[in-house]
Amino acid sequence: MTAPTAPVQRALETIGAHVTTMRKINRLTAKRAAARAGVSLTTLRNFERGENVELTSALEILSAVGLLDQVVAGADPLQSAHGRARLAAFLDGQHKR
Repeated sequence: MTAPTAPVQRALETIGAHVTTMRKINRLTAKRAAARAGVSLTTLRNFERGENVELTSALEILSAVGLLDQVVAGADPLQSAHGRARLAAFLDGQHKR
């Protein structure tokens, strides 16, 4: 796999830092969080450091620390003005057929 682009690397590092913070807020040790997520301690540490891990592992970790719902909601295209505008344009085009 090629190295992630700069914006993606920043996102990995930011999300990893958020996971670490949330884990600590929840008073979870890394070992306990990894066990809850069903991943190895190494995978959890890699994710917290902003390294690439499998998407399923990342989502399990996010769930274990209580961030999964926020991440899923953040990916909803209708939560952004741009997404809503694109949907409106699409629907408008469908009605003109």
